[in-house]
Amino acid sequence: MGFRSRLIFFGYPLAEILVLWGVASLIGWGWALLGLLAGFPIGLALMRNAGNSAAASVQAGPERAAELASSMAGQFAAGVLFFIPGYLTDLVGAALLLPGVRAGVGRWMARRFNQQAWYSRFPGSGDVIRGTVIIEDLRVDDPDEPDDERPPPELGR
Repeated sequence: MGFRSRLIFFGYPLAEILVLWGVASLIGWGWALLGLLAGFPIGLALMRNAGNSAAASVQAGPERAAELASSMAGQFAAGVLFFIPGYLTDLVGAALLLPGVRAGVGRWMARRFNQQAWYSRFPGSGDVIRGTVIIEDLRVDDPDEPDDERPPPELGR
């Protein structure tokens, strides 16, 4: 485990605890814990709204999907950050709700994850040939041969 991963693994919870202690010393422990609990429904609502937007963008078609993908991803990430208990994650999640920050994060994610992967798999985005698949059993059954002595069917055919 490298220094950076140790710093994140141990430093992040320590920073969240210190921020919680600071907020609790300002407003009281009851209100501070209630503030932590308020993040759960906010996060769930943001994630649900991002999912509904994703369903609407699938119906909108691939031409609008590229611009909607970064917005939905940013909103979903904000919901996840609100859902994680802690004031620092809530602050980063609130920053992701700002349109400029969300657009910047969307551009970063597009460069990082190759934007084509976000919207190329939507239904209707490629050539679709509708039809019926008919699978026929081409093995010839010999009625004179008993079932026990029949050779096993070949795999892959």
